[in-house]
Amino acid sequence: MPELISKYGLTLQQLQLIKVDTDGFDYDCIMSMGDMLQTVSPLLYWEHFLENNEQHNAYSSMLSYLEEMGYVLFVVFDNVGHMLFTLDVLRLKQFHEYLLAVILDETTTYYNHDYYFDILACKADKVDFVHKIMKDYEDLYADSLKKS
Repeated sequence: MPELISKYGLTLQQLQLIKVDTDGFDYDCIMSMGDMLQTVSPLLYWEHFLENNEQHNAYSSMLSYLEEMGYVLFVVFDNVGHMLFTLDVLRLKQFHEYLLAVILDETTTYYNHDYYFDILACKADKVDFVHKIMKDYEDLYADSLKKS
């Protein structure tokens, strides 16, 4: 990420949103920001795709890293864009543990290994903004359902 930021001549202060979708390796991209996220607070949006223990451990490290960097609110979407719920980092870590348990339980018939979640994260200074955009998002979605 730092190389891309530099390559395109951006400053950290210009970053408002970082979106990552690398099919199960988003943690590498986000954590490559290192200490840079201590001084800025872009929204982060990533695909939380988990298939094995290695990815589980890496995402667990990333969640601890995000907590350290000050990220406090997480919005979880299903794999087609429906907002499911918002939570704090502790509950996101618990949800992450649940996902691993489901993946490793071969008797679970409803789990599709192509299923993933998208997650939007923000720091405390952006919580009100995220709540507003999520309300707008929900309203637009409700309006689209009325029209169908």
